[in-house]
Amino acid sequence: MLLAIAVIAVAAVVAVLAVGQHVVGRTVRYPDVFGSIPESSRPAPAADGAQTFLLVGTDEGSPTRAFFGSAIAAQTVQLVRFAPDGESAQVIGISRDTLVQLPGGPGPLGAALVGGGPTGLVQAVEGLTGVRVDHFATIDFPGFTGLVNRFGGIDVGVAAPTAGGAPVVRLDGTQALAYLRGADAPGAETTRLAREQNVLRGLLTGAARASVFSLPGVVADLTGAMGFDDTMGVVSISRLAVDLGTMRGDAITFVTAPIAGEGAPGDRGRPLQLLAPSATTLFQAVRDGRVTDWVTQNRATQLATTPR
Repeated sequence: MLLAIAVIAVAAVVAVLAVGQHVVGRTVRYPDVFGSIPESSRPAPAADGAQTFLLVGTDEGSPTRAFFGSAIAAQTVQLVRFAPDGESAQVIGISRDTLVQLPGGPGPLGAALVGGGPTGLVQAVEGLTGVRVDHFATIDFPGFTGLVNRFGGIDVGVAAPTAGGAPVVRLDGTQALAYLRGADAPGAETTRLAREQNVLRGLLTGAARASVFSLPGVVADLTGAMGFDDTMGVVSISRLAVDLGTMRGDAITFVTAPIAGEGAPGDRGRPLQLLAPSATTLFQAVRDGRVTDWVTQNRATQLATTPR
């Protein structure tokens, strides 16, 4: 879900041509996310010039409240790698409950925000994956409902009892949010991750249906709910918008970092282990720009595309 909103946000900022600094000026900015991280502790930049975003979702109603002075955990964590030619992208979903090393000891990835804010989460993700994060962005879950409604709803596939394929249902913003939250139950981590990616696909389809005349309204919906690190200015956002505006839908690959298990009922929040060796090879593929090859070789470890 998160990337789709961010993708549409930057794509919609083609409207920067009309509203320029006004649009970017209304967006929450996170200062100095990367400045305090020792360069010697960080992964090397992508050799091919690819840019990777860390996209984070919260359920607090505002990225400002979520990241300035509020001790909350990240609900959604995704890495998004944009190819240097701007013609393809890969979205890698990582469970918020993945076990990482935090300043106070081992804990779930989502908790890295509690003590360390955006910088702490960047460090945790880089330490876990070995992938360098170039930019940081946020979106709050309630904030995306208006966008779904502006698209006239989104289409998602749901599990079907027959072998004829999954039926497609149209969800409005409130229903889409309930669909995401409905998977947020003990022992249901794989379902939650799958629903996020299902909604993401629906949002991208909705974006394809959107008229260029709706872009100012889309921007208005998003600027109050999104945040970017302060290295993202008008030029950066506009360039990304152009790339996404010309990117084919099938050029975006969705992947989930495999986990070894989701825990027993009542264990929500218990740190989960990544599934070795497939998760290790996935992050190596991200670093090398070979994610599509990894997907072909590891289809069995991926989540179903039609979650309940």
